[in-house]
Amino acid sequence: MSIDNRGQTMSCSTREYLQHASALTERGEVFVTVTLVEPEGHVPQDIGAKAIITASGLAWGTVGGGRLEARAITHGQAMIARQVAGAIPAAALQSEIVRYELLRDLNMVCGGAETLFYEISALTNWNIALF
Repeated sequence: MSIDNRGQTMSCSTREYLQHASALTERGEVFVTVTLVEPEGHVPQDIGAKAIITASGLAWGTVGGGRLEARAITHGQAMIARQVAGAIPAAALQSEIVRYELLRDLNMVCGGAETLFYEISALTNWNIALF
């Protein structure tokens, strides 16, 4: 659970994730799903935490907030920019795993580490040849 900017509780459930991802897909919007796959030590979020990043920023969820989330948003937006610019072949599997040492890399006092899995979701047309 996390708290939104109005102080209301938000559930980061799979159902909500799928609803948000589906809505973005229906609109044809490219987005990146970020998932916390390996927390180590003191970290601000639990394994499996997810966030959805669009070109305009955080669309849903959280992977920990603060500097970590800011870095995750920046990384996700860079992946989207490369996709939109055509720097990544549209048919390529577009995922990355990045490990952040919270104190060393982000100057966060929790001092643990988080490994995040970034996966871009972009609609691509499949070319199917029938013989």
